[in-house]
Amino acid sequence: EGELTKAFRDARDQLVQSVDEATKNKECMKALLMEHMFVHNFAGFVRLVLGFADDLVQQSKDSKHFPPVTERPAISSLWDRTVVLDRAHLTWVARACLSIFTGFAIGYFGFMDLFNKFDASIATTSSVLLSKFLGSAMVKNLGRVQGVVLGTVVGQIVHATLESCETRTIGALALVLFCYSCITLFTYYNSTQYSYLACLLAAFGGSGMLSGGCGTHSLDKGSSYDAILSTVCAIALIVLYDIVVSPGRASAMAYTALDSSVGTLEKALGMHFDPAVAHVRFHKGELLASISTAESMGAEANNEPRYWRTEWKNGVYNQAVEHAFRLRYNLAAMETSVAEGFEDRGMKIDVMNKLLRTPGFIRLADFIGEDLQTLQPLVGVFVHETVDRFPALVDASMLKGLSQEAKQAQEAAIAEVAKNPALRTKGVEGSLESDPLCQVCMVLSCVSTILGGVRELQHSILRSE
Repeated sequence: EGELTKAFRDARDQLVQSVDEATKNKECMKALLMEHMFVHNFAGFVRLVLGFADDLVQQSKDSKHFPPVTERPAISSLWDRTVVLDRAHLTWVARACLSIFTGFAIGYFGFMDLFNKFDASIATTSSVLLSKFLGSAMVKNLGRVQGVVLGTVVGQIVHATLESCETRTIGALALVLFCYSCITLFTYYNSTQYSYLACLLAAFGGSGMLSGGCGTHSLDKGSSYDAILSTVCAIALIVLYDIVVSPGRASAMAYTALDSSVGTLEKALGMHFDPAVAHVRFHKGELLASISTAESMGAEANNEPRYWRTEWKNGVYNQAVEHAFRLRYNLAAMETSVAEGFEDRGMKIDVMNKLLRTPGFIRLADFIGEDLQTLQPLVGVFVHETVDRFPALVDASMLKGLSQEAKQAQEAAIAEVAKNPALRTKGVEGSLESDPLCQVCMVLSCVSTILGGVRELQHSILRSE
């Protein structure tokens, strides 16, 4: 790190020789903006690696160097009321209980010639097939029906074809079972979409091939039909109660999570760009949780039945989530770099406070705030489920482009900051993380990238219409 720091500062000084300090700072920030950001991040990486290595050395000498794991005071603390009484969990418990006890009632009393009395297969099947999936629940349940039916039928066909006790027939049955198991289990372990279907095919197909003895007509079509009928009934009950006691649509939850992510980003930047806020509170964890929820709910929304609604904009939504993750990376980098000691709730560094008093930087921060306010209504396109034109697009301000104005504001901020005598580079020693020009370039790069990311997110939504 020391060699890189010295080499970088020497190269920077040689690049802008024979000019005054203000001009030097301005030219360095304009020509070497990305280079300053890179070495700032590299210095931070070195600091973290060395700190972790030092902790490992200290831990090897003193087993109590790391703080002890906080144990729960009692077993009762495992039941957190805020979690247990959460609406999503309560609705799932209600759906599960209704499905299982309705299946138990049908199996206990029977129903005509379809279901025998004192048969627990419907209830047990319901308990196995229960899941917390929202949009994809129906798709997965139909896949389970396919697995049970196809596995049972294939097993019966193979068993009926190769039921004699001849050596070659037994060998052929073993070979077919081996090949069938290889194919289905390979699909189970290597496919995400058809893994559960392949598992059911392997289980029901394999058991069907080995049912009964050889040389006897032991094919029991009645019990196979009963198993299929119980599975269909269990799935029908699950689907029914998923509709009646629904926790909400996956598409609406996906929109809420993405909208919350935009709101969290706007709140975080508003606090960081507010001169009255002296401390830096990290929002990267909160934003990550919100975006991750949006990502998972988007996958569920793509599989939910749409009925009369327009198709879910899966491609556009995935692009929006990708842009949101990139915005979070830049927010996390900026939060860490402007906090004293690089810690949560640390004081803002002097460079950040000086930037917040610069008219050009203030204008640049205003551009981000305006773009985020413009973006939030656009996110509503994911719950716009008719063929009519999206109402938010009627506002002409949604289509306004300010890229040239933002570039001018960034150049103005660089020129104004370069004149500040506190940013002199002569005599500055230590890590590049404490170098004033590196700190300024780090903040300006993050702000510029966030501004570009917000506009890319806007354009990805606008292009969908």
